Amino acid sequence: MRSFHTALSCLALVSAIYASPVPGDVWVVDASGAGDFLDIQAAVDAASDDDTLLIMGGTYGGFRIANKELALASDSPQTPRVNGLVTLAGLAKGGGLSLSGLHLKAGFKVNNCKGTVLFTDCTFLEPGVTTSTSGKPSKNPGMHQVLGSDDVVFSGSTLIGRDGTKVWY
Repeated sequence: MRSFHTALSCLALVSAIYASPVPGDVWVVDASGAGDFLDIQAAVDAASDDDTLLIMGGTYGGFRIANKELALASDSPQTPRVNGLVTLAGLAKGGGLSLSGLHLKAGFKVNNCKGTVLFTDCTFLEPGVTTSTSGKPSKNPGMHQVLGSDDVVFSGSTLIGRDGTKVWY
């Protein structure tokens, strides 16, 4: 009887190990060419659910993530800067999408995400803010928008408004 319980316990342990979720792949995005991808959109397009994209310092164009569970995180002492619009859309209920340590300069849209979207230690420059000495905002301001989404969290992040005022959340 004892060997039956031992065998049953071993079977339960093996089942638990193989039933646990397997973490996804890790991809390096590096504008200098030292990683797996040169730009974020190419990495997003190639990635599968649960993959992690490590973003090295540099300047990148905007990107769109539609219905994928990914983690994007800065992996550099120089903050990666995203100069184009970032759109996050269609995340299914129970799913997760996170962006960490990025500087978004052209706005973001979070549309119809039923899962959790998490921004951690990100900086959002209000579109239209200029760093020139003229002090005039851009002629084509972007936006920050959250629509039809159930769970969007901002942690340790900063929004810099058009007048240069910083708001931490």
